[in-house]
Amino acid sequence: MEAVSYLAVEAKSAQDVRLHEKELEQAEALRALDVSRQVAAIELQKQEIAALLIQTAYRAKRGRVEGQAYMKAVRHTNRMVYQRLKDDSVRSAFTYKLRKVVGMAPVLASDTIEEVQAVQLRKDKIVNALGLATYDHTKGPPPWCQYNVPVEILVGDFKSCVATVVSTAQVVESGLVMVHVTAANKSVTLPLAALKPLGDNASHSSKVLQLVDTVGNAAHKLQVSLLDRMEKKRHDLKLRHHRTEFKDLEEYAWVELPREPVSPPANDNAAASPRQHNVATKTTWWNVVTNTRTNDSVELGKTSVKPHGVKAMETMEPGAREDMQAQIQDAHDKLVKIETKSDRQRRASVDTAFSQVNAKAIDDALFWHDSLWSHPRVGKKARDLVKELPTDDLRRAVQLLARVGSPSTGTNVIDEDPTWEKMVLKFCALKTAEKKELLTETQDMNAADARAVLWSVVDPKAKESQQTSDQGHVDI
Repeated sequence: MEAVSYLAVEAKSAQDVRLHEKELEQAEALRALDVSRQVAAIELQKQEIAALLIQTAYRAKRGRVEGQAYMKAVRHTNRMVYQRLKDDSVRSAFTYKLRKVVGMAPVLASDTIEEVQAVQLRKDKIVNALGLATYDHTKGPPPWCQYNVPVEILVGDFKSCVATVVSTAQVVESGLVMVHVTAANKSVTLPLAALKPLGDNASHSSKVLQLVDTVGNAAHKLQVSLLDRMEKKRHDLKLRHHRTEFKDLEEYAWVELPREPVSPPANDNAAASPRQHNVATKTTWWNVVTNTRTNDSVELGKTSVKPHGVKAMETMEPGAREDMQAQIQDAHDKLVKIETKSDRQRRASVDTAFSQVNAKAIDDALFWHDSLWSHPRVGKKARDLVKELPTDDLRRAVQLLARVGSPSTGTNVIDEDPTWEKMVLKFCALKTAEKKELLTETQDMNAADARAVLWSVVDPKAKESQQTSDQGHVDI
């Protein structure tokens, strides 16, 4: 007996449902594929129609565009021909030809590129010949702008000053050059156009400028020479008139100028003590009538002799001598006004001969330099006073140290007075307020009292012993 497959009724119905759904899905997929094919065919048909329309429009527009371009070229050609004919009337003018010769002709609308370049080239040549061309700093520094080369500043605060080139690192980027101004001891950055070469580097590329410089220098030398001659003759006439006016005082009009140091001849002792060189001095006598000096014909190292007129004035009566000195003072004042500035600078002591204040200031300055600044042991400490004290207090300090170490105390400050050196070192070691208080206290004292006060600062016991001694004298 054969076995027969058996399914339940519910299972059979579920299986039929699944098969039916699967058939439906396959039919739906076939319909979607058919629809997509139809859509693609429609899109392709649309693209073909659009391409056909574009091609038709392009073929219809091509001839019109080409015709417009051709007519535009025709109109431009006609306009340029008309402009050329119009500009030819300008070119035929004399003013245009003259301006073209000198490179100043304007650029016309119908000029070709070659014609414009020719006019610009001619203009550049003329500008270079006149030396008016500006250097293109993007090519680097010019040949004359090198390190440590002297140049002249043309503009700015340091106009006409001589400087040296320090750095050209900024020339290519910004056209600036760093130079050092010797007169001001300062480095500044200036544009390249503000500098001018000096010396062997000052030769111009322009022959016109070379000729102008040559003629200008010759004219300047001639003018200076003529002015110098006229000034010399004018000065000689004034001196002659002055000498005639004070002819009666010529024998007595001698003025003693400040003593000038005379270096002794070299010897074995000079090498051992170089600070004792400027010991000997010579006296210079100046005649304020004849404008001569007694040492004009004296050899270096010899001392001038007192004039006979001065010796004769010493034997006069006081009243007559005062009148004579007043007349000599008048002659001196007039001669100082007559003398040129260079003569007054050369003498360097004419204006201070009758001024005790200026003479005292000169003595203080010499003491500061010779006995304090240059001293081998106290010089280093003394130089610090410049940073610590104001000018007035520094001047009073120098006067105090000069007073306590003056020759009236019987010692040589520079080489033989260790006490003075101790006082200087102690004074320099004081605080600023203590220095000012000490200067105020000793301002009106004489040399001995000021020396005692300053030594009491060095050795306080000396002050106590001095007070004890003074008390003993009072008790007696």
